[in-house]
Amino acid sequence: MTTNDTSDNLDKKKYLRDRKKADIGNLMDIIVAKLNDGCTYSFVATGLGEWLHYIISPDEIRDLTSDEPLLLPLPEREKNAEKNIYCHDLKIMKNFDTEYLHRKYGYSYQQLNCIFRTFMDGCQRGEQAAALIAQVHYGYITMSEAYKKLTSELGYAPEDVIRVVKKTKSLFEKLEKEVKK
Repeated sequence: MTTNDTSDNLDKKKYLRDRKKADIGNLMDIIVAKLNDGCTYSFVATGLGEWLHYIISPDEIRDLTSDEPLLLPLPEREKNAEKNIYCHDLKIMKNFDTEYLHRKYGYSYQQLNCIFRTFMDGCQRGEQAAALIAQVHYGYITMSEAYKKLTSELGYAPEDVIRVVKKTKSLFEKLEKEVKK
């Protein structure tokens, strides 16, 4: 009977060891994904404590990921941080929370202010482009007039004009279908 007990204990220890390896593997996936998104080591460490109740220091994360092959180089992670601010964080925030973004991505407040201004300029530019396409749609101006304004005044490249027109046209078509229902 003692052999079975020993065998059962060994199986249990192996199961626990394998389980711990799996948990660490999943944890590494999360860490690498967040770092690749451009988050700081400190933000990831704090997040792991809040999300998974796993306490780890930023230095431990840095050490764990120092030779991680899936971790992107720092310049790429920084580009991802800026892209995520534009594409995700600013769209879901009601207020521009510089403290949160500073902790998350490590940008200075001056850098965040510049990013925010660029984002707002992009929004205004997009609204102006959509307004021009709407004027074409309703027959107030010709497409060639809109094209000139989009390229010269708003600085759109020709391929961007085509993309904006297609997107806006499909939105108008969807709207008209909804109105007809």
